[in-house]
Amino acid sequence: MLRIFVCFSFLTLFSITSLAGEPKQGPLYSIEVNEFLRLPKDFQVIYVAGAIDGMTFVSYRYGIEGHDGLVNCYSSFPLGTFTSKVVEMAKSKKDFKENVATLVAMTAENLCKKQGNAGRKTTSMKGLT
Repeated sequence: MLRIFVCFSFLTLFSITSLAGEPKQGPLYSIEVNEFLRLPKDFQVIYVAGAIDGMTFVSYRYGIEGHDGLVNCYSSFPLGTFTSKVVEMAKSKKDFKENVATLVAMTAENLCKKQGNAGRKTTSMKGLT
């Protein structure tokens, strides 16, 4: 009976502390989608590259499941081509209320599902130069 009480207490404490650690604020928005669309193409590419770097750094640093698939997906497209796809998605979602980094992630998800690149192994980002 004592074991059951200890297990129940531990699980209760764990669930309370995990709830307390959940973020209460959304991600920061560096620019709105309409601002991103007005940027020169080179600046759009730089923004997308930064979003990709940030996402893959966080997924690697915190051991998030799916990190390798994420890196393989991003690595399977030239950066300029990928950025063009992000721009296309941004233009198609005129009422989009989230940040541009979310569009980057959504674009990767769509492209990788369509072309089956999520498991493709690559060693570097093509098209960076």
